[in-house]
Amino acid sequence: MMAQKSISGRDLSKTLTSEDLLGKEVIDVDGTFIGVIEKVLLEPSELEFVGISIDKGFLRRGLTVGKNYIDKITEHAVFLKIRVSYEVKGKLVFDKEGKVMGKVYSIELYENRNQ
Repeated sequence: MMAQKSISGRDLSKTLTSEDLLGKEVIDVDGTFIGVIEKVLLEPSELEFVGISIDKGFLRRGLTVGKNYIDKITEHAVFLKIRVSYEVKGKLVFDKEGKVMGKVYSIELYENRNQ
């Protein structure tokens, strides 16, 4: 089979389409299922891929992840380099002696980062 070429002559046989990504599962660095890709985000003036929008399921707020947080894209899923900060909401917090201090009830992120 002949490789598909663009008008510029570039080989496009190994490129991904939005169809390849939409609905693909997103997995964090710990192997936790985060959701599925609902949008592919492009920066219009540079025509550059900037990230993905993730559908986290019924009655759960979606999430946007920048391309710098994406480790790899495989046939079955997109793997992140990070643990998503929002996933710690509701988790128990312990002091240095191991005593329960409470639960995480809100998260304050620094700018648009996962910190």
